[in-house]
Amino acid sequence: MLRGDSLKNPALRTDHAAGRNGAFTALAPLRPFSRLAPHAPAMKTAARPVSSVSLALLVLALLASSGCSALSGFRRDWNSPCCCATGGDLSGCWEGCWESHCTGHHGKLQAIITKVDDSHYCARFHGTFFKFLPFEYSMLLSAQAEGDRYLLSGQKDLGKLAGGVYRYEGHATPNDFVANYRSSKDRGVFVMTRREATSCSCCR
Repeated sequence: MLRGDSLKNPALRTDHAAGRNGAFTALAPLRPFSRLAPHAPAMKTAARPVSSVSLALLVLALLASSGCSALSGFRRDWNSPCCCATGGDLSGCWEGCWESHCTGHHGKLQAIITKVDDSHYCARFHGTFFKFLPFEYSMLLSAQAEGDRYLLSGQKDLGKLAGGVYRYEGHATPNDFVANYRSSKDRGVFVMTRREATSCSCCR
């Protein structure tokens, strides 16, 4: 076999050291280039999971932007004469703030409290998260009179997206309201004072 034949035949390779003596070494046939470098599969970018808190906030924002009757109803009642009335109990309108002891998040808080009977009140809370996202829910509060104040307790299931069941314990006088809340994922406090009659649009 001639030296030039080995260059033409991909199944053979010249051993230069032995080639000087006219010897050749056969190697395995070379694979086509397309098999040596197959196309790599397209890389897929993993989607970032959306947190449950983000989903809950999105739902709340959509409700607010759509003019949900619950939110618009709160505004209507907030500006009604019943919000300015003070009957010596907890009934009326309250305002203040809320704060999470776990995350440090905080925001404005309003409440319309209505007396159900001598030991129960219905509280409708309306507040903001991240300064602009609204939330609202109502719950039944047990109120036990103790001297010049009431001991408060209650619980509310806000759903899995918002953290599940929240439990509340606190106290209130006809002018001040403090309640600590706790759930499986968060804990914090509501602090409010009774809305002054001079701040009610219906009383000006």
